[in-house]
Amino acid sequence: MSVTISTQSIDGTTVVTATSTLSPPVYYAWWLNGIFLGLSTSNTWTFRPDAGEQLFVEVVEGNSPDYDPATKPMLAAPARRLLQWIRSLDATCAAYQVQQNENSHGWTTIATINADPLTWQYSFTTQPLDDLARYQFRVLPLDAAGRAGTPIAIPAELIVRTPNAPTFSVNVAAGVVTIE
Repeated sequence: MSVTISTQSIDGTTVVTATSTLSPPVYYAWWLNGIFLGLSTSNTWTFRPDAGEQLFVEVVEGNSPDYDPATKPMLAAPARRLLQWIRSLDATCAAYQVQQNENSHGWTTIATINADPLTWQYSFTTQPLDDLARYQFRVLPLDAAGRAGTPIAIPAELIVRTPNAPTFSVNVAAGVVTIE
């Protein structure tokens, strides 16, 4: 599976087109700046950014009928977080190590991003996060020898998505029963 994204801007409107190598039918899941927008069978999505605004668009494609928006109810997409930070002013910074701590079980490295002296702002989108879990994130600037500097802490958050409706059953004896 591979998706290629192209953009076209017309009168302040940006049209994003995803080209998939999958055989039809193809279903697309769209994210903007780390927030799930929805599922579609169309390979285009239209945005109207403010002047000078940069958009981070992510598209995931698949051809499983489980993701057909026409036949399946809308399901919540797994939560992800777009982490953003400003570069270290330390000239010895060679890379950034992104770490997460899920439910206070300790820090785990989830990415290492090379530093670029011409880049001022960095971002990273996490893999899907577990519902009802508490996450902390931090970014550690690393020197060329891999020694960590002062971490950039990102506030902790509890991931809560819209829960599924409860399941229940009702047994009714003969007669009329009103449930309120």
